[in-house]
Amino acid sequence: MEKKIGRPAFKVVLSDNDRKFLEGVLRATTSPQSHVTRAKIALGAADGLSQDEIIELSSVSGFAVSK
Repeated sequence: MEKKIGRPAFKVVLSDNDRKFLEGVLRATTSPQSHVTRAKIALGAADGLSQDEIIELSSVSGFAVSK
């Protein structure tokens, strides 16, 4: 089993509708970049990624992820 490195993110539970909405934000070419970044953070936290993994995935600072 792979050990995750970094501070664990808060556990986020998304409904199926919420997940579909956020995934739609990621796919839409007209989504504002700030919405895409927030969607990446929320989906990463819902998938159980650590803060470091979410930071790498979304290309934002640790401060933005921990908010």
